[in-house]
Amino acid sequence: MDTSGERIASWTEPHDRKEAAMVAPTPHLTTLRVGAVGFDATHTLLEAVASRPALEAKILKDVSGIDVDPDTLWTFITELKRQHPRSGRDMDEYWPPLNRMLLEHVGASGDLDRMALRMHEQHYDDASLYCVRDDMRELLEWAAPLVSLVVLSNQQQGRLIGLLRHHDVLRYFENGGRGTRVYTSGHIKHSKPSREYLRAVARKLRLKSVRELILVGNSLENDAQAAKLGVRTAILDRSGLLNRVPVTLPGVTPVDSPAAIRSWIERLCGFVAEQPSDRGGNGVPEPEVGLAAEEDLPVDEPEPDDQSDVVPPNGDRTTDEG
Repeated sequence: MDTSGERIASWTEPHDRKEAAMVAPTPHLTTLRVGAVGFDATHTLLEAVASRPALEAKILKDVSGIDVDPDTLWTFITELKRQHPRSGRDMDEYWPPLNRMLLEHVGASGDLDRMALRMHEQHYDDASLYCVRDDMRELLEWAAPLVSLVVLSNQQQGRLIGLLRHHDVLRYFENGGRGTRVYTSGHIKHSKPSREYLRAVARKLRLKSVRELILVGNSLENDAQAAKLGVRTAILDRSGLLNRVPVTLPGVTPVDSPAAIRSWIERLCGFVAEQPSDRGGNGVPEPEVGLAAEEDLPVDEPEPDDQSDVVPPNGDRTTDEG
């Protein structure tokens, strides 16, 4: 489907001849229509250089001067999150109050509200805290010519764009020369991955249903909830823990590497690499169909595209997201 210069290709119909030589359809499989693959931004595309406990301990020390054992700190943060669930709130709304409670707990002094906000902002202002691994870049290189890629996030758009640009990943998300697709909760006006958020993203991508979207995330608590709405969802867990522990959420597939994400997409969409010796004959798994979902969420007729969702290659926005 081509609309307004944007190509959203079927996975079984590569729009580039050189891609056609690399990717071939498997006729005996029932392919699923995929319009776009959405990547959670932080901790999936962008991964913390240090462990999460070490990352939080570093930020706390930078802001407050207080040195706390990372594992002890992480245990307390986990308990705070359990007592105060996010419940769909924007990250910019959710984290500063939690950080203030954390600062009070460790005995910090000073302007705690300002310090709490600074702790939240430092996650996205300090690009050195994150990296994009080579195997993730390989996945993006492979997928970008085949289908629209989008970034899905609850983070503040300006800071997120800066991080993505710093790590040179925006280029993978360019669509037909129109810009880079980055959908944040502030932009969409709903929290990811709510029903309203996903519908809005599907509408902007001119998809007929949210079922035409694949989501790659890292959180069973947050990203995996999209599967309840019919979005096929992979949860990246590099430790491999989720592959050893039963995951009972229908439509959720645990993966331990970007290579496994590629295999999952190939299986879902009914094609494999053009390597006959690797096809496995009848052993090729059937794609996952008939997911248990609350409903198939059709989207309304597309609104006139004001390009408010487009970030041009130079990073200048066409609208002010605040």
